Amino acid sequence: MLTTVNEKIFNIVLDKLNANTKGVKFDGNFIFKFWQQPSKDVLDFHIIKESETLEYEAHEIVPFVDVSYIEIPFNEKNRRSDAELEYYVAIKVEYKNDSNGQPVIEFDTEDDRYQAMLETIDNMRNELTYTGEGMKVSFKVKEPQKVNVFKFNKHYYQLFALSFNAVKIDVGRFGNEMQLSMGDVGGTLAELDKLETTVIMGKTERDNHNTTALDRTIVILNRTFEIQTTINYRGTPIDNKILQEVMISGSAENSNNNNYDVEMKQLNDFNIKRPMTITGGTMQFKNNKVETITFSLKGV
Repeated sequence: MLTTVNEKIFNIVLDKLNANTKGVKFDGNFIFKFWQQPSKDVLDFHIIKESETLEYEAHEIVPFVDVSYIEIPFNEKNRRSDAELEYYVAIKVEYKNDSNGQPVIEFDTEDDRYQAMLETIDNMRNELTYTGEGMKVSFKVKEPQKVNVFKFNKHYYQLFALSFNAVKIDVGRFGNEMQLSMGDVGGTLAELDKLETTVIMGKTERDNHNTTALDRTIVILNRTFEIQTTINYRGTPIDNKILQEVMISGSAENSNNNNYDVEMKQLNDFNIKRPMTITGGTMQFKNNKVETITFSLKGV
């Protein structure tokens, strides 16, 4: 059966919502409708599932529906595409009638259903990529936004919009999956908040023949390994050591002789660790921008 990318990403987000620690169950589908009651300024909310209407009262299910999917496709072999996505989550609101018989709606931010939604958003911010549905997805997650109050089966629901920017690929890796860590030689390594990293391998060679020939061959003498990276400065101990070397504010006798253990780690793919030294760097200061350090490391 063919499945759209939209539905696959929908299923990934739904699985993440249902991984909450509050025991809250989310469910929904693409097929849904809204309609306006002529006599009231309240919208009725209803979701239709392929086989049956969801029984929210019996199963305590929080409705979750797809609203918008705007895709920017790319013509690449890894089948990459970018998308802006929006989903709605409807959380039932307890209410009381006032002295005039009118409902007074008060939303409880400590409600487990609301907390489960916020927990999912927070977890998705902290994780880099998700693998599932035959593809890999990287998300940028926004705070939930209040949309409207809906009414379903005589109950009121607060509707929240969950908005994402997503990049999906069918094969390959995202750069943010690679973890770059540094520390004193033999000490504990700390992860850097890298923005961009380039690995450079160079070889020194000489001609294989002393005489000039039409077709020349070479002999490799040695090779070099270099890392060039840009990181956000966060004020951590390793950030401050890097900053001292780049700003030349370390002690004169050893600021040029510091060696570090550097580790590049890609889950299930590679783990490279070797001693290296900083050979150059620049600091960048821009108004209203995060301070960054760009520096080069070479093997020692």
